[in-house]
Amino acid sequence: MPKVSILTPCHNSALYLESCVQSVLDQEFEDWEHLILDDGSSDNSWPLLQKLVQLDSRIKVHRSIKNLGISKARNELISLSSGEYIAFLDSDDEMYPDRIKIQLAYLESNQNIDILGSNYQEKNHKRFKGQSNVQLKHREIVRAFQYMCPVPNPTLMARAGVMRKIGFDETFSSAEDLDFLIRANKFGHRFANLPFVTTKYLIHDQSASTSKKFEMQLNTYIAIKQVTDPSIKNKIRHNFIDSLYIRYSSARILSFFDQLKCLLVAPFSEIGRFFLWRRLMRLLYEAVPIKY
Repeated sequence: MPKVSILTPCHNSALYLESCVQSVLDQEFEDWEHLILDDGSSDNSWPLLQKLVQLDSRIKVHRSIKNLGISKARNELISLSSGEYIAFLDSDDEMYPDRIKIQLAYLESNQNIDILGSNYQEKNHKRFKGQSNVQLKHREIVRAFQYMCPVPNPTLMARAGVMRKIGFDETFSSAEDLDFLIRANKFGHRFANLPFVTTKYLIHDQSASTSKKFEMQLNTYIAIKQVTDPSIKNKIRHNFIDSLYIRYSSARILSFFDQLKCLLVAPFSEIGRFFLWRRLMRLLYEAVPIKY
């Protein structure tokens, strides 16, 4: 049984798979398995995976003809894993060679911590863009649920028992990582982040962080409110569709006038006030860098 299972859901990621897998092969810690699930890709991902699996016996590939979606794909990989720890790596991201080694060492020596993240380096196709600035301690991380996802999923490593017990809510098409953290906290599990950069996080037009913004806003709201009743979720969706604030803020890149309109209409609805407060808290967090 490997010590660490590295899980990678893949959907139309042929452009990035080789560098993703190579970053796993380059890990200084060697007792791992890399499970990759092709989640209904229509590009060259599956033929490429069949070639990549030949590079190393620790790489194991699986395929779903139907697109399961990110939450169900991650749950499927969790069920297939056999490691004592689980680490996530998206198919368009890369790990630095010491990621698994330093995160594993921390979890092994801090038995009270169940879920661990770290800083990451953002990049696009041309250059590195910036570095995240994560909270380190459990209490700070829990406070930050209200305005961000404070354990970045591209850097997340957890004890496998925790992942198998809680898993991802398959009704979420986005913000599933925030929902997972909130539910894990309810179960009494503890978090930490390392101040080191362990992962290169790619920002591009197809990434979940820059597309389907409406669904991201909706699912973030539902995750923070911890709404589980389908009828209430449906009512919230209709409220979002009717919301002027959501209409003005759903563009991927907001113009100055879009931002001004958001500011003007936000105070007049519960949804607007929710996201305005969340945005103000995020701006305050970014304006006061964490000192490590």
